[in-house]
Amino acid sequence: MSSRNIVIFGESGVGKSSIINLLAGSQVARTSPDTKHCTLRYQAYDIHIRDVPYRIYDTAGVDGNRMDPSGFLDAVTNADKLMKELRDNGGVHLLLYCIKAGRIPPTFVTNYRLFYEFFFEEKIPVVLIVTHLEREDPMDHWYTRNKESFDRHAVKCVDHACITAAANLDPKYKQKYEASKREVKDLITRHEDTVVDWNGGDGWLARFIGNHVNSDRPKEQFASPRPLPITRQLPIIHITMAKKKNAIRAKNIVIFGAMGAGKSSLINLIADKNIAQTGSNLKRCTLTWTKYTLPKLFDDEMQYNVFDTMGIENPELEPEEYHRSIKNASRLLRELDACGGTSLLIYCVQKGRDSGALRSNYQLFHEVLYRRRVPIVMVVTCLEDERIMEEWWTRNCASLGASQIVVEGHACVTTLRNEDEKYKASREVVRQLIRNHAAVAPVSGGWKHEKIGSAFMRWIGYPDPEDKKLQNKLQKDLEGQCGMKPPLALKVAKTFTYTQR
Repeated sequence: MSSRNIVIFGESGVGKSSIINLLAGSQVARTSPDTKHCTLRYQAYDIHIRDVPYRIYDTAGVDGNRMDPSGFLDAVTNADKLMKELRDNGGVHLLLYCIKAGRIPPTFVTNYRLFYEFFFEEKIPVVLIVTHLEREDPMDHWYTRNKESFDRHAVKCVDHACITAAANLDPKYKQKYEASKREVKDLITRHEDTVVDWNGGDGWLARFIGNHVNSDRPKEQFASPRPLPITRQLPIIHITMAKKKNAIRAKNIVIFGAMGAGKSSLINLIADKNIAQTGSNLKRCTLTWTKYTLPKLFDDEMQYNVFDTMGIENPELEPEEYHRSIKNASRLLRELDACGGTSLLIYCVQKGRDSGALRSNYQLFHEVLYRRRVPIVMVVTCLEDERIMEEWWTRNCASLGASQIVVEGHACVTTLRNEDEKYKASREVVRQLIRNHAAVAPVSGGWKHEKIGSAFMRWIGYPDPEDKKLQNKLQKDLEGQCGMKPPLALKVAKTFTYTQR
């Protein structure tokens, strides 16, 4: 009987190697208690689960907070080799996504998308394994508490197991260790007969990686893959790899919010100098969108591009102005897709503004346009009068949650330079927010994913019959999630669907 192939992935230090040892019943994979990368390359282990042979591939840990671009490239290069080996050995039967219990990290969605969507083209089922739960009783309660977070980020796992995989536990946890072994084996056998149609990575990303990883060029010229939409495949192949290296070393950040929320002032705060025009009246300072490049924001050799967007108002109060804003947002998304995608959304909100656009803006960007696939944080401005600025969040976070506005991080700030200590503290907290939450693998506009045929038709300028379906789907989302009236929703949907690149 040929072996069934399983790929286990996740951040470094979450317990992937420990899970393999748990299944094998012995120490076959090297583990480490600290955060040092133990699995710099993939390693295959042959084990039997209930008399069925399996080959489990322990993969390189991808950690956006610790891995520099060259480390990310190593992980991608190894993934290319892994896909070829899997193709030669019968394909893949299952993906095991391993995470550590506790606060869900910013890289959670990045890792999921990298493996499930880009390397394995959404064709291989993913099951979730949560480790380090020996002190939870029962262990599955952790998943019950956090399931909403997975749904919110559109992370689709067909099954899960909450376990402990540490073999050197206190004797009182030994029973949980044995129960975990049975649980993981059951998890795998429940899905061992899943039929998949994966041919070794014939998707555009897999082909692109393979072509360049195997070329004669020096390794330094290669860049990590960027999750570009398929529509960019044909023209992008002609770009030099040197340019690609520079592109992947940049993270694109979009700041959005209502007019007058302080978006331009926030950019000046981040840069610690006046690079964006600001104003105190109701006249717009940002008529469309403006890109600001911050080459040395952090000591990580990464360039940060910050996009200041046009303020978006209540769609029902100012429909024409709203539509003009939407048109600019459409062009911005296409520009971002062309240069690699978006790493972070910053929702800029001004203290004390009871605007009907608050939830609408959040839903439009985070839920409709990006399908909850991009990390989102909130920055609350104009808090210089608060004795402790963070107290604003303490008072208001419950009402935001009641409005279903959920963010992965927040900062309460002032952008006024005459508030010296508060200004410095604000600058540091916003920068830390960016450092912690900007995704390694940027995300393209999630509302529109075209197949190769549709992309080719669009690229050559031929009308695409799929556009009508996309338009109808987007209109439905705008009406249902953003509360738009049908005429405006139809107009906006057409704008996003047919605006040319």
